[in-house]
Amino acid sequence: MLNMEGMGFSRSEITKELTSLFRCTPRAVQYDFKNRGKWQPVMDKFDPQTSMLKITNRYKTIYRKASFMFLQSKREEIQLGALRIMIESTKALREVILPNIREGEVKPDKIEISFANRCMKCGENIEDNNRLG
Repeated sequence: MLNMEGMGFSRSEITKELTSLFRCTPRAVQYDFKNRGKWQPVMDKFDPQTSMLKITNRYKTIYRKASFMFLQSKREEIQLGALRIMIESTKALREVILPNIREGEVKPDKIEISFANRCMKCGENIEDNNRLG
């Protein structure tokens, strides 16, 4: 019921679908709508730590599936789409994780990742000596 309501179905459409799916009376579905103030909060309760882990796992799964598509596909359009999904899932995961970093740990403005200026072989700065060691 809640999923269908979230997708934008009207109450009459939801009632018709649920009565045919679960073989119940329209009155039973209307009763559930009327009394959902009692049962919906129970279903919507969640533990913040558990939900954070679930969200993190979902984004990581999305990233893994997209990276698999990127590596396995020979078509450039699919590879570009997979890269886009990988970038978006990384951004979304960062938005979920970074606000939850506790005090005393690394602050988001202190995080810096840079590989472009270092030689992969020796680790020297490329700008300093303009050579790849």
